[in-house]
Amino acid sequence: MNVSSSILQPVLQWGRSGAGGGPFWSISSWYVAGDGHAYHTDLMRVDVGERLVGLISLADSQDGTFSYVCEFEGVAGTRLPVQNVPELKWCNETLEAYNISQCSDYPATSKTTFSDISVHTKTGPASVTWSNATIVSECGQAAVVNASGTVDLRYA
Repeated sequence: MNVSSSILQPVLQWGRSGAGGGPFWSISSWYVAGDGHAYHTDLMRVDVGERLVGLISLADSQDGTFSYVCEFEGVAGTRLPVQNVPELKWCNETLEAYNISQCSDYPATSKTTFSDISVHTKTGPASVTWSNATIVSECGQAAVVNASGTVDLRYA
């Protein structure tokens, strides 16, 4: 298994993916294993402006394997337990946008802001320095890390 490519994440999605969706916001929890197998909860439609808290928690660790729980706080049906996998060591913020064929397929706003981002370890809050990575940019897409600690994902 390619440990570096295993991903566990609470996902905010725009558009239709393999899990469903459409031209609206939805959420689900995903685990993509290093071997390419993907597991996810059912999509839950959410409203513009709704405050969402995505959580990934370590549930257990034994003999070099780890068990985690991924979910959106207070949203039934988004809890995804993942058991006995290699340790996950990578943190990122991602907006999943699917089937965008023209710039107007994005939401009718210029950005999505992620705030109150924190990483905690057994000893307390961890110091994290975020960096920008923009993979797609033909519609002005960009990740902007603000001095306030918020992250703006721009797409207009």
